[in-house]
Amino acid sequence: TAGIFEEERKRALPAYVQKIGVITSLKGAVIADFSNNLKQHGFNVKMIDSRVEGQAAVNDLLASVKTFKKKDIELLVIMRGGGSLESMQAFNNEYLVRELAGFPVPVLTGIGHHKDEPLAAMAADKSVSTPTAVANIINQPWMAAGFLLKESRKDIFDNYQEVLREADNLIVRTTNLASEAKNLVREKYKKIENQFFSGLQNFKHIISSQQYFLENNFKVCLAGFDALLLRVSQAVREYNRMVRLNNPKRQLELGYSIITRGKTIIKRVKDVKIGEELKIRIIDGIINSKVKDFNKLKEKDNG
Repeated sequence: TAGIFEEERKRALPAYVQKIGVITSLKGAVIADFSNNLKQHGFNVKMIDSRVEGQAAVNDLLASVKTFKKKDIELLVIMRGGGSLESMQAFNNEYLVRELAGFPVPVLTGIGHHKDEPLAAMAADKSVSTPTAVANIINQPWMAAGFLLKESRKDIFDNYQEVLREADNLIVRTTNLASEAKNLVREKYKKIENQFFSGLQNFKHIISSQQYFLENNFKVCLAGFDALLLRVSQAVREYNRMVRLNNPKRQLELGYSIITRGKTIIKRVKDVKIGEELKIRIIDGIINSKVKDFNKLKEKDNG
């Protein structure tokens, strides 16, 4: 039994256990105490009826423990009511103690007799004195969770109320701002409207005064326009005369000709070479010629 009773070996009970295996005698008050104190948290309780008193109970207890080894449970509970030290002898059995120490899930016992605690209780992961205490240990995490949930729900509703109050305040502030903005827009509109009508009256006054000016100065404008038109007509006639005098066609009519090589107009003897083909433009056509010879005039002839 070395190490079986050491605290370091013992496992913590599941915090939110649901699947529970219970070994006890269903004939006594134990199961009633346990059931009455076990709160409704969705527990799935599987029970095995076993003798729990004297050496004759050893086989029942061992068989029950081995049966629960094959069951899907999260916690094994072994309980019995009070009794004499002699009636607890089955819970001092070495085989039972070893089975509980090696059980695959945590073991909780409510066997009693803290003064003379049986070995099975010492080997269990947790031991209390009564079935009521067993139920309370199982309930405690769920009750704490329920309390925490209640507090959280209160916090959620408090925060929700605070959000509603802030939303109401925001709506009030927004409504006030919208009302102020509406009044400001109305004032701006009236101001612009007044400025518009004032400007319109000024504009009408300006048009009226300018109408008188235009009527009085219309004749002056017409006279100036006639003088300008006369000057323009004279200038156009002068331009036409200059264009006519400088028109190449007129020069051709006077007996002159225009000599070109391609698009180049030949103006001097030095611009041609012997053998080049030239075109001579006269008034009624073009003469194609070829340079055979040329004589350059003396300076006095050029003058």
